[in-house]
Amino acid sequence: MTSTSSADRHRYLIEKYFIDATEANSVGGNDLTPRLERSDKAGDIWQAINANSHFRKADQSGKGLSLVGSINVDSLKDKHQHSALLTTKGGSYRDLGRLPEALSVAEKARALNPKSYHPCTLLGAIHYELREFGLGDAWFAKAVERGAKQDVVDGELRSLLRRVGADKRREIADHLLRSDPLRYAWVKSIFRKGDGAAKPKKTGRGVLK
Repeated sequence: MTSTSSADRHRYLIEKYFIDATEANSVGGNDLTPRLERSDKAGDIWQAINANSHFRKADQSGKGLSLVGSINVDSLKDKHQHSALLTTKGGSYRDLGRLPEALSVAEKARALNPKSYHPCTLLGAIHYELREFGLGDAWFAKAVERGAKQDVVDGELRSLLRRVGADKRREIADHLLRSDPLRYAWVKSIFRKGDGAAKPKKTGRGVLK
C-alpha cells in the first residue's frame, strides 16, 4: 500500500467510525468539536483518542490536536483514559515538531499510568528527536519492561527515521547500528528506499558514512 492510499484509508476510517454521516461529507471541512461537546460519555473520549490516531496517520495531526485539545482533561476521573488522551495529544505535538509540549504531556501521561508502555514509547521517540539517545534508549527499555514488543519499539523508530531530516536520520541510524548492528540491520533498508544521496555505506562496526 502506498503512503497516499494509506492516508486515504485513515481518512475513510475517521469518517466511518467517528463522524456522523449526516454531519459531514469529507474530513477536510469538519469541525468535530461540537459533536464531542454534546456528550461526556467515556466512549466518546475513547472515540476521540482513536480518531486522533487516524488523523495522525492521515497526515492531519493539526486537526487531531484540535479535537483532543477541546476536551477538558481535568474532568476525566479515569487515570488510564486521562493518560491515553495525553499520550495521543503528545504524539500530535511531536508530529508537528512541538517537542517541548510533547515532552511535557508525555511525562504527565506516564505519571498518571506508570504501568502503561505507551507513554514510555512516546518519551523514547521524543528524546531521540531531541538527539538524547541515552534517555531515548532508557525509555524504550522501560516500554519493553511494561509489555511492549520489540516490533512496537522498532515501529516507532521506523516512523521516526522516515519523518526526520537527512542529518538527524543519519545520527539516529549511526547510533542504532553502533548499539546493535544485528538487531538494527533493518535501518539500512530505510536508506535504500530513500534518495541516492542519503544511501549509506557501511564502514567498520555498523557505522554509516
